[in-house]
Amino acid sequence: MMKLLRLGKRILPLLVLLMTLFAASSCGDSFRKKVHLQSYRVKYVVPTSARSADLVVKLEIENETVGFTVTKIGGQIKLNEEPIARFTADDIVLKARTTEVYELPVKAELCDGVSILRVLMLVGLGGTDGLTADIDAKVSKAGLSKKVSVKDKPISVHIK
Repeated sequence: MMKLLRLGKRILPLLVLLMTLFAASSCGDSFRKKVHLQSYRVKYVVPTSARSADLVVKLEIENETVGFTVTKIGGQIKLNEEPIARFTADDIVLKARTTEVYELPVKAELCDGVSILRVLMLVGLGGTDGLTADIDAKVSKAGLSKKVSVKDKPISVHIK
């Protein structure tokens, strides 16, 4: 059980980082340069079964532009093109021209045919080459919205 908690604290924050950054940065070059993730950490992880967990990630985000909302956040983590986990996150509303700490609830579940033992071995042995994320979200402001999709974004996991 402790290994599951450590796994969630290492891989899942990276997913949340990617979701927030790519959703915000895909709206244009000038916009991307004005939204920065300053720091992140896992507040807590609660295993909900042997194959899933709920967690809350704290994100410190500097937004030098207008406020906006990121919704319908979800995606999957793949190892060498094979899906190993799926995730969804709650909506996040970023305030205009501030640096704020936001708490983002995330739900993650292993894909069918993937065991927690396999994932723990992968992370424990440092075999994270070939680990990528597919992320989908929607960025909206004042009734205007844009669907954002990032495919095969490499993820690196560093174990301390």
